[in-house]
Amino acid sequence: MDLADRGHAAMAVRYGLGAKLDGGDVVETPDGLMFAGRTDFPVLVNGAVPAVGGDPRALASAAREFFAARGRGFSLFTRSSAEDEAATQAGLHLLMERYPAMVLRSRVPEPDVESVLVSDAACARQFLHVVDSSFASIGLPPGVLGDMPPEAFFGRDDTAAFVAYLDGEPVAAASVVLARGIGGVQWVGVLEQARGRGLGAGVTALAANASFDMGADCAWLEASHMGEPVYARMGFEEVFSYRVYVAPPPE
Repeated sequence: MDLADRGHAAMAVRYGLGAKLDGGDVVETPDGLMFAGRTDFPVLVNGAVPAVGGDPRALASAAREFFAARGRGFSLFTRSSAEDEAATQAGLHLLMERYPAMVLRSRVPEPDVESVLVSDAACARQFLHVVDSSFASIGLPPGVLGDMPPEAFFGRDDTAAFVAYLDGEPVAAASVVLARGIGGVQWVGVLEQARGRGLGAGVTALAANASFDMGADCAWLEASHMGEPVYARMGFEEVFSYRVYVAPPPE
């Protein structure tokens, strides 16, 4: 399996794990993975990821049924014309035309920031507060991330999370999950009042380097429009770009 396919498959593992740890449901078929989080927010929290070599039309149809039974909308990640066509034929609309998958092939210098590895529930709650507040900038409602179980972010061999501080206050955070030999960096967030100080790059570097410490051969992430230029300056390279389609809740 080449890097693009392996990174894509690892992303599906991460999203499925996140849903399970959040108390949600996950169903995996030969055509792809469907995951439903704790809340009904359709973007990123409830979705479907096509399997390498699967039938995207079958996945889109199954996802329609899976989420209709829960009264929810959902997102579908695509990276090929066949997957785009399947999404369109299933009645989904394009929400994000560009959601780049990026890879970092080696360690980066450790940042000069005050930071800690999340190792207990109190620190995990700081992590969740930061990411929940910062992701409001790209449209996630309050509570979607903040109400996740703190235990999801420490005490696991495949996960590491970090919090950075400014004047003693938690202002930036990032985590990484090891899957298929790839360190998937996710939930990189900086509170609005602390942006422009290099803290986003700092916590991303901590998470990426932690993935190499866990045995990954590369670090990987999916970049928001805000994060992409930061990651590119750090040395992340685009492998391909997802498109994200969304289905509204059933009437």
